[in-house]
Amino acid sequence: MIKAISYATQAQSVAQSTVVNQQLPQSKSKQPTTTAAIQISNAAKAVLKGSSETPDETPTKALESVRMDGNLGHDNNTSTLFNSSLRRGFTLIELAFVLVIIGLIISAGAVLLPMLVNQSKFKQNQIFVNDAKASIIGYVIATGKLPYASNNINGVATDGLLTGYLPWATLGIPGNDAYMNTMVYAVESHLTSTTPTTIKTILTGLINNTPPPDLSCNPNGNLKVAFVVLSKGENRQLDPPNSMTGNLFSDPYAAPTPANDDILAVEPLTKLMTDLPSTWQ
Repeated sequence: MIKAISYATQAQSVAQSTVVNQQLPQSKSKQPTTTAAIQISNAAKAVLKGSSETPDETPTKALESVRMDGNLGHDNNTSTLFNSSLRRGFTLIELAFVLVIIGLIISAGAVLLPMLVNQSKFKQNQIFVNDAKASIIGYVIATGKLPYASNNINGVATDGLLTGYLPWATLGIPGNDAYMNTMVYAVESHLTSTTPTTIKTILTGLINNTPPPDLSCNPNGNLKVAFVVLSKGENRQLDPPNSMTGNLFSDPYAAPTPANDDILAVEPLTKLMTDLPSTWQ
């Protein structure tokens, strides 16, 4: 009796699964499930009536048939649809959209990259020129005078030369700018033969225009300077009024332009006076 009740319960469970399957798309795998449910139900009735059949085998086989049926024929269909979705991949429209985006990124990079490189070079030039200026001030403090310019890119100071290449070897510093050109240098003639005991006296006279300075900047020459350090800039040439022989240079505080991209660092006469040691008379 207990077995019959158990079989009847199992038959009811299978029958419920069959009803659920009937709501899904029709499949061949559902037919064995219905047959198995009928077999289990008949076996249960046989036990209740005291049938001579062996009820232990028939319902068990029927249940095994249900289990081997592929989970009521539903999971296989779902798995097939899922795998088909995974294999679908990108459509041509999606790939074209990705290629357009990549093209836009490359185009933007092609435009921005040269600009970024030029900005980096400009900043490097400013650093190189200002470092050279600081080294020249250090040379004055150590010797009491300014160095002469060099007539060669080897950077060795040439006696009596006021405008030429930066005397980088004499100063013990690198001589090239960011574009690998040797920097240019010009010096006030009255400050190349001074000493720690005379340089402030000479500076005071130059500031008061006695004697008149011979090195200046700005178009009107109204900025009197002790020396000029200059980078030729991106075009690798001196732009007027700057030259390798003159003593008038462009405004060091003006922004570079296509007509003049030279980068200058200068030391005004009044600024040099304050940079010298206070103990010097």
